[in-house]
Amino acid sequence: MELTRQVQMTTDFIKKGVARLAEQNLKLLKGNEKTLAELQARLIKTISCLNEVKPEQINGAENRILR
Repeated sequence: MELTRQVQMTTDFIKKGVARLAEQNLKLLKGNEKTLAELQARLIKTISCLNEVKPEQINGAENRILR
């Protein structure tokens, strides 16, 4: 699998997992990156999005049933 697809899948997986734990809808990115710079921007956007989730939104998630 090429690096571009690996980065896209990994960032989507992370965002989906955190969204479920925080019971939020985190917008996924389009997945049209072609260059290393675009992949780096995708990583930065993903980290920024994850930083918006507060610990209180995830605390106790281990006791919830995820849907």
